[in-house]
Amino acid sequence: MRRRGRGIVRTTSAAVWCIATVATASSRPAFIPGPGSKATATTTLTRNSRRKRHAIMIPPPFSRERVVIESIPSRIFEFGVQRFASDWKSYCAIPIIAGFVGWFTNYLAVQMIFYPIKWRGLPIYKVEGEPFGLLGWQGIIPAKTLKMSEAMVNTTVNELLTMEEIIQRLDPDVVSRILLPQSGLIVRPFVDELLADRPKFLSNFVTDYTSDTNRGMIKQRFAEKFLRDLTADVQENINTICSLRHCVVGKMCSDRSLLGRLFQISGKDELLFLVDSGLYLGFALGLIQLVISLYFDNPWTLSLGGLIVGLATNWLALKWIFEPVNPLRIGPFSFQGLFLRRQNEVSADFSKFFAEQVLTSRQLWKSMLTDPTTLPEWEKLIANRFATFTSEVTLGAVNLKLKSRKLKAASARVCATLFDYLEGLHDYVDQALEIDQTLRARMMAMTSVQFERVLHGTEAKKADHQVNRENEATKA
Repeated sequence: MRRRGRGIVRTTSAAVWCIATVATASSRPAFIPGPGSKATATTTLTRNSRRKRHAIMIPPPFSRERVVIESIPSRIFEFGVQRFASDWKSYCAIPIIAGFVGWFTNYLAVQMIFYPIKWRGLPIYKVEGEPFGLLGWQGIIPAKTLKMSEAMVNTTVNELLTMEEIIQRLDPDVVSRILLPQSGLIVRPFVDELLADRPKFLSNFVTDYTSDTNRGMIKQRFAEKFLRDLTADVQENINTICSLRHCVVGKMCSDRSLLGRLFQISGKDELLFLVDSGLYLGFALGLIQLVISLYFDNPWTLSLGGLIVGLATNWLALKWIFEPVNPLRIGPFSFQGLFLRRQNEVSADFSKFFAEQVLTSRQLWKSMLTDPTTLPEWEKLIANRFATFTSEVTLGAVNLKLKSRKLKAASARVCATLFDYLEGLHDYVDQALEIDQTLRARMMAMTSVQFERVLHGTEAKKADHQVNRENEATKA
């Protein structure tokens, strides 16, 4: 009787196993034996025989919960396949369209950063210093040139360059030789203003000096001495007669395309990656959107997905460009922001553009001679130098008072016309100051945190705090 019972259990177990397997494969609910069936009797028999040494346990696949759970994924997958097959062309278009949307939105975003240079739209309402108005747009960088150029001077240029250092590279002897042919014209306003009521011999004395040929009683060596001493005065007082901030910001604001071109040249690879990444990331996100649309066919899902694709591609691309700031090693791999990995190349592009287009000799002299904050100091310097020089070469016969109204007026006229006579000096100054080489070397020596601020100036304050923490840690 016991052997017969065991045979019934084995036969029934095999039957139930087959039923469960077939039910799972066909994605149908598994057969669950009801009351009074042989399977129930067998199960009861098994339970009653657990206490016995030779009792037989039913395998886990016979569990009702496991059979039902295993059938759910197959049903979901089968449903998705059927939906995809019913309109596969439309579903295949989803990742393609998402890739295009990602690329186009990134491209449009980059264009809106730099263009248009001037605000375009209906002149109803325009927010000063902002790219938008009531109906119109201006490139973000052109609109924020004043703020961004000031931030660049404060966080980058001032840390790398000092006028007191680079102006010392000028050789007064070379400057005097270059400007010697123009020396008479430079001081001509002093002659017209100050010597008109002097004795005739003094007027002739200085008039011969101010002629283009520099012949007469004042020899060429006196003219060279005047120019050498004037150059030395400029070098000694450069901090009061030159504002690096006014020079850079003034140049940027006079041509609002400059700052944008500087960023486009320095960050050309990063901007290209920002645009192209929209295609790849958009396509990848579109695949996720495709799967979701198979099970949620509401019209708003595609619109919401497009919004998420546009935002996500921009956000991810910017993260990859600037983060991580410092190299992050994971096993044999090293990760760092794309912009930061190109530090040497960016340094070369940035410094070359800055030296050739922004901080040039022409811009330096123009800024010094027109800046309302430094022009009074220039007038004092010129007046003092001419008064000292005149007293020396005339052996005290002409003693000009520094507070004289005429001397101040003549000095103002000299400053107003001085820039016109410096044309031959610019090539030498650009070469002697070595702004390109100085900027490049010091930018390459920057830490990653400091260098990140060159293009990512909006995080300057955060970076400053991190730099301070690094410096404190180094000192400790």
